[in-house]
Order: sequence, then structure tokens, then C-alpha cells
Amino acid sequence: MPRIFTFTLTIFFILIGLKNATAFSFREFNEREPVPNATVFRLDDSAPISFSRLKGKAFIAIFWGADLPEKIERSVQTLRTIEQSAAFFKDRDITLLSVNIQEDGPEAINRVVGGAKSRIPVYIDKNGLAYGALGVYVIPSLLLVDKHGIVTAGFGYSHDAVDRLKGAVEIMLGEKTEEQVATDLRPVMEEKSEEEKAAGLHMSYGFVMLKRGHPEEAAREFEKALERQPDLARAHIELGCILLDIGEPDRARQSIDKGLAIDPDNIPGLICRAKQLLDDDMIDEAVMEFKQMAEDHPDSAKLRYHLGRAYDTKKETALAMAGYREAYLLLLAKTNH
Repeated sequence: MPRIFTFTLTIFFILIGLKNATAFSFREFNEREPVPNATVFRLDDSAPISFSRLKGKAFIAIFWGADLPEKIERSVQTLRTIEQSAAFFKDRDITLLSVNIQEDGPEAINRVVGGAKSRIPVYIDKNGLAYGALGVYVIPSLLLVDKHGIVTAGFGYSHDAVDRLKGAVEIMLGEKTEEQVATDLRPVMEEKSEEEKAAGLHMSYGFVMLKRGHPEEAAREFEKALERQPDLARAHIELGCILLDIGEPDRARQSIDKGLAIDPDNIPGLICRAKQLLDDDMIDEAVMEFKQMAEDHPDSAKLRYHLGRAYDTKKETALAMAGYREAYLLLLAKTNH
């Protein structure tokens, strides 16, 4: 993609904002209109595919980019969630297309696809032709087209974008009404039990104590939270991380392991477990764990920072500096948005 075009596109996305991009996110057409023809090219063999050739089969196109840290984060989140829902779309015979709309380089594309663990075929928009034909102005964006080539839904990034997409599919196929989908997306909140409320209060006070620099008092609050709600993964992990910092490794390990048994993907817990490896002089193992976590969660500044520290401990200065730099860029992106 030409440099001027990329710069203009980047500035445009920044100006319009991406915080609540839930409206229809295409300029050149509207819902219930025929989808404009656009051609994209498969990443692995450059084979072209045109939207017009997909007529007769419903499809979803996911348009994403990787030129800014925030776009990387949101593209990874969106593709990961769709990948986790792949069976839902397969059971309904809906084709999925993952389209890099900005002609990002191979390294950036692989970072997003790898971070999302996405197996959806990846296509490239060469020279911005699809961008121009469709008028994509929010990244990432999702487009649902029925088997007749009519646009059923299209919207930009939001925390519930994939849930809304699945609801649009159910409406399109007559599985649910709009009212039923709206109810599914906005369920009635269940009242918390008194024990859960009490545990929540102890958790909140524990975090206040941490911010004030009183880890021992914070640990007591997390222990009180666990007395009220023993299966509270975050309390186990926060307690274990504090115990690790204040020099109680055995208790720390027990608490962290309990938390990760309940919530295996808890990033703070995974970080503290890897920090234990560093404390035990198992430096290579710690580096491997931090590296894997950073690949699985490319949007986490904290993981990039700890990966840098692990490389620092290993005396690999160049890799350490790279980790610190990536952490800084991710934090900068979050601060600016």
C-alpha cells in the first residue's frame, strides 16, 4: 500500500475514533443492499476471490489492520473470538474471510493471525481496491452477506461485536427474532449473593491497599475474600503474587496454582508463575514461558515488559530492549486512546 495512502488512512481512523464503532461501518452501501463487488487475494498463493463469485453462499468478511498497536490489539481480539466461534458458523454453512485491508507486511500479519490463533483463510486487499469499493472506515469491521448477495449486517469494533454478528446470523437464517437476539445480548443481571458481595468488598479494599503500598494488609483482605468465596481465582492469584514478592515462595506457589486451576488464562497468574521460575534460577524456562504468553497475548504491555526483564536476566540486551520498547508502544497507544 502506498505510504501516502497508509498515512492518510491512519490519520482518518484516529480522527473518527474507534471507541464505540458500533454503527454501520461502510460508506459505499447500506444494509439490505447488494454488496459491491470487491476482489481480494489469498495470502499464501495470491489467488483472487471476488464477492460476486460467492453469490449462492452466505459469507462473513472480517476487515482488519496492523499498523497501530490499538488496531493490532482489536484485530487480535476480534479474530480470536471468531475463531472460538468457528463451529457456530461452520454448522450454518457460512464462509469466513479474514481480510487484511491495509496491505500490512508479512511480519505484522503473522503477528495478528498468530496472536489470535486464527485458522480462517487470510486475504490481502491489494492497492486498496476493496477499501475503495466498500468504503471501510472502521478497523476492524465485520460484514455479513446472505446467499443472495444482500448485505445483512455490518459494524465496526466493539466488545460484543462477535456476539452481535452471531445474533445477526440467527436473524438472517430465521432461527431467532430481533427481539430474542436483543434479549440475548442484554440479559437480566443476576443478583449477587451476600457472600459474593462481601468478597467483592474485600477484593476492592485489597487493591486499595496495594495502591497505597501496603502489601501485607492487601494480602489479608484477599484472604478474607477467599473465606467468603473460596473459588475466586483472582483472589488466589493476587494473594500468591504478593506472597511471592514478600518472600514466601511455597505459599505463593500453592495460591497461584489454585487460581490458575480455576482460571488457566489469567495473565497476572501466569506472569507470577513465570517470575517464580526466575527466582528459582530457571531462566531459560522463564524466558520460554514469557515468550509463549507474549505470542498468545500480543496486546499485553505487561507481558512484553516481563519478557524484556527475563531477557535482561539472561544478559541478552538487544532482546530485552526490544521487549521494553514494545511494552512502551502498547502503553502509549492505550494512553492516547
